[in-house]
Amino acid sequence: MKSIINFYDQLFTYFYNLKKNSDDTPEYFPIIIITVGQTGNLLLLAILLFHILRIDFAFLPNFFLFLGVVVLVFNWYVYKFKERMEIILQRGLRITFGFKIFSYFYILISFVSPLFLIHFLKEFF
Repeated sequence: MKSIINFYDQLFTYFYNLKKNSDDTPEYFPIIIITVGQTGNLLLLAILLFHILRIDFAFLPNFFLFLGVVVLVFNWYVYKFKERMEIILQRGLRITFGFKIFSYFYILISFVSPLFLIHFLKEFF
C-alpha cells in the first residue's frame, strides 16, 4: 500500500511542478489527472464486473459519470481538505526521467484500456 501511495505522491508532484510556473492554481491539474487515471482503472474493473454478471451495458455511461464524480470528490478531499498536498510538497520528492515517461503511459493506458475492453467485449461476446 505504501508503494501505491508513494506512486500517487510522485505523480502529484510531477504534474504540480509542470503547472507551478504557468498557473496561479497548479494544484487542480494533478488532482484532475490523478482522478482520470483512477477512474479509468475503476471503470476497467466495473466493465469486467458488468460482463461477468451479465449486466446490461446501457448503465455504463451514467455509472462512469457517477464514478468520476465520486473519485474527484475523494481526491479533492484528500489533497485539499486533509492537506495532503502540503505534506507531499514538503517531502521534496525527486522525479526521474523514467518516472515522467511512466506517468504518461499510466495515464494513457488508464484512459484507453476501458475503451478497448468495451470494444473487445462488444465484438467478440
